[in-house]
Amino acid sequence: MDDILRTSAVAVNPENTVIDLGDGFTMISVGYSNQTPWDSPRELPEDELAAYIARQAETLGKTDRQQAITHIARSRPRQPRVAGPRG
Repeated sequence: MDDILRTSAVAVNPENTVIDLGDGFTMISVGYSNQTPWDSPRELPEDELAAYIARQAETLGKTDRQQAITHIARSRPRQPRVAGPRG
């Protein structure tokens, strides 16, 4: 996916870069998550993820108009809810 975004003339790969959203707003995007039972390719141990997010946040500079997009998973998957009888 990174290669497709990197070569796109339309889309921007926001990973490892600061995106200018206009009006003084900037954004970082963190495409990694904490570890889950699914062991997906972009999972990191909590300490490594925290360090990665901190490094990305440092690039935003000093402004109160910052956005961060993250993909932090719950430590335990939610169980599906089953509706009970009404009544």
